[in-house]
Amino acid sequence: MRFALVLVLLAGTSCVSAPARRPAAVGSLTAADRARLDGCYDCLLDARDGYRAAAIGPNEIRARLREFETELLIALREREFAVDNAPALARAAALASSLPAGLEAARYIELVAAVPHRGAGWARRDAASFRAAHADILRDVAGHAAWVRGGGLMPAVREYIARSIECAAPMPASRPADVAPRVPSDDPTPLARYREATCGAVDAATLGELRSLVPRFVETSYFFGELALNAIAQANALNPHQLVIEAERRFPQSPLVLFLAARLKQIVGDCTGALAAFDRLLVLAPSHEDGWLGRVMCLTDLLRHADAVAAATTMIDASVDNADEAQYWRAWNLHVVGDLLRARADIDFVRQRRQNAGILSLAGAIEHDQEQLDAAERDLRGAQRMGSGKVCRAFWYLGSVLLKTQRLAEAAATFDSAMSCYDQDAATRERLIATTLADPAVDAEFRRLQTARLRDEVRLQRHQQYASAFNVASIQLERRDQAQAVRYLEIAAQDPQLRAEVARLRLEIDRRSLEAPPLTGTAPQSVPVR
Repeated sequence: MRFALVLVLLAGTSCVSAPARRPAAVGSLTAADRARLDGCYDCLLDARDGYRAAAIGPNEIRARLREFETELLIALREREFAVDNAPALARAAALASSLPAGLEAARYIELVAAVPHRGAGWARRDAASFRAAHADILRDVAGHAAWVRGGGLMPAVREYIARSIECAAPMPASRPADVAPRVPSDDPTPLARYREATCGAVDAATLGELRSLVPRFVETSYFFGELALNAIAQANALNPHQLVIEAERRFPQSPLVLFLAARLKQIVGDCTGALAAFDRLLVLAPSHEDGWLGRVMCLTDLLRHADAVAAATTMIDASVDNADEAQYWRAWNLHVVGDLLRARADIDFVRQRRQNAGILSLAGAIEHDQEQLDAAERDLRGAQRMGSGKVCRAFWYLGSVLLKTQRLAEAAATFDSAMSCYDQDAATRERLIATTLADPAVDAEFRRLQTARLRDEVRLQRHQQYASAFNVASIQLERRDQAQAVRYLEIAAQDPQLRAEVARLRLEIDRRSLEAPPLTGTAPQSVPVR
């Protein structure tokens, strides 16, 4: 219960305005020490300025040492958010020359510089290159952390640096056996507790307490924003939009924060806003493959097919590690605009690397449009198997393949399956709309945009359901089963968009009912493939 109360308090007091202006530099070592132990990024900046101001007379050496320590903490915090920390490391290096040689200041700088970013702040390729460049340090995480804890820095600073090094170790499944399990810190300061709470799985309860204790701890907004985003479709006391805005205003140059902002917009269904965030992200991290993929998907969603193809091509040309996903989306967009040769080349390449129901369904649709009916049938049946009969598009295109090859009975049965599939899909989305609307605690923006999107999808699925019924009616008329033709035509007649097609087929049914024997040899009428 305590955890829930902490989160509610945070949600109720979260501010979306820019952080308050930092006060003038604190004028004593004691005040600077207190600011540093408070631990927030702005607190560290205040402490650094305070140590600079106090570095006169008999306090100079002690103040310079603490300024050095604080620059290391600032560099680590900036690295955590994937912000360029080279200036902070350079300032630490400039201070090192004035510190006692026995401190081994250069080694501290080297260790801090080797700590990688958190999560999605860099492109995976860049993160891998960084780890490779610092492999010697990262292979002996336990040894370096032990050295730091036994060194000459202030205790809270030693603990923060040591724990940051330990957080850089591989996950337990791949961690070398000689790396000891992490032991929770007993340091009670907000500085150390923050590092503990964000190392690995986020400790939301501790972060909530820290934010209440140190209101300027804006970093916590990022972590709470991430948690709220992951639970956005559920009742949640946290407002992810406020939290992400607050984090972005304090860290506008953080690729980590910008990626979270872009994901939030994309998930709620605001692809226009997501594109703007993805674009800002890619200025800071040009090779961020997940940022590029999100951009491709949003351009596709917005029907900007040429732009989506161009963005996917950029990913493919750069050989990013998710290039096969880019190639899938390029194939999708090329298919929509009718560039079948290039679409086929892309989907064939993707299929060689991996297969799932979506890939095989798209492959079958492209092959169908190329009149490569044997290949289309093979892939569409594969999509049905892998999708457990829930890939409605595969039923639709397979029905068309069977119709083109004059297997009318099987075509009618397949379009009947498509009709049922689309009906079930639409009903599932209708239930989701009702569930989303019924819970006022679900994020309001998510509820509004997702409900609108789901309603559009229901309309499309219902249209496909009725169009499938029309195709069954048309095929059954050709098979001389007028009773079944009439039955399915009544289902299709529920769709106003099919009014003209239904009227024409009714006339044909009436005409044939007056003739004996029934007409033969006329190809069945069908709604164009969608």
